[in-house]
Amino acid sequence: MAGPYEPYIIYGTGTDKNGNALANATITLTNDNSGESLTFISNSSGQYVFDVANFPSGYADGDQLSLSHGGTTTDFEFYASHNG
Repeated sequence: MAGPYEPYIIYGTGTDKNGNALANATITLTNDNSGESLTFISNSSGQYVFDVANFPSGYADGDQLSLSHGGTTTDFEFYASHNG
């Protein structure tokens, strides 16, 4: 197992189809490669934040991640490249 992993933050704001904030909503980030998930409760403005270094097996460039809430899922490919 590699590690320790550098912090790598994913954040955003959850909204419904009308643009209203998803306050106090359970947001789940899943690493589809490992099957591991992290859960966060959004704040009153719908904001959430995840550090993918908190996945038990860490992360790797090209990992497929899914962000979900209430049956709606967004998939994206993760590249942990730091510039600068």
